[in-house]
Amino acid sequence: MNLLGSGLGKSLIKGLSSQTGQSKSKTTALLNLAIPVMLQAMQRNSATKEGALGLLNTITNKHDGSILNNLNSIFSDSSLNAVEKDGGKILGHVFGKR
Repeated sequence: MNLLGSGLGKSLIKGLSSQTGQSKSKTTALLNLAIPVMLQAMQRNSATKEGALGLLNTITNKHDGSILNNLNSIFSDSSLNAVEKDGGKILGHVFGKR
């Protein structure tokens, strides 16, 4: 949650706010609600051996964190579709069919 107050978090909020047409304050409020829900779902999924291995494989094999090195680039038209698809897959893995 401290991430949102950092420079990285502010860049993320600015980009998401711009992309969705919402104010920065509404975007921040939504992220403050969504992040704990996502973390709780990840914790629930990792409670089983299969779920923990799935999460570990996703994190170590498919997402190296380099996307955070240049957040501004993910909001460009050329990158956004790929990021949205990947994000959708991650959310599908975390929340299942819900």
